[in-house]
Amino acid sequence: MNKMTFLEEIQRRSESESIEGIRQDMWENYGDLMFGSDVNTIQEMTNFQAGFLHLMDQKWTETFYPLIQNNVKAEFDGWYEEEGSYEKINMQSIDLKQLESGTWQLMFEDNNVDLIVHLYMKEWEFDYTARTG
Repeated sequence: MNKMTFLEEIQRRSESESIEGIRQDMWENYGDLMFGSDVNTIQEMTNFQAGFLHLMDQKWTETFYPLIQNNVKAEFDGWYEEEGSYEKINMQSIDLKQLESGTWQLMFEDNNVDLIVHLYMKEWEFDYTARTG
């Protein structure tokens, strides 16, 4: 069997019989972060976005946790001159506006909330990080 493409994988998940339950679960997990995608209510979240978030959720430990620990944390560490200038890093928002072209991003902030680190992804692969603040 051929490996599904990024978009095929999301499309298949978004068409599953349990998509309504998935949408509800993903809204509970990520709804507060979806403003970065211009999605402000569960009704505005598409099944495609819900399918994507469900897959992202399943890949979190293996794929995203190491990227946050290495790439995102390095951006925060490079911003501050002193170690321990921030206590923790939180996800600030999710931008899925370009998802159908395979590009998307997660934004992170620290407890000082003056720096945003963008984790840009190309499909399920790391693309680059950038800082705004």
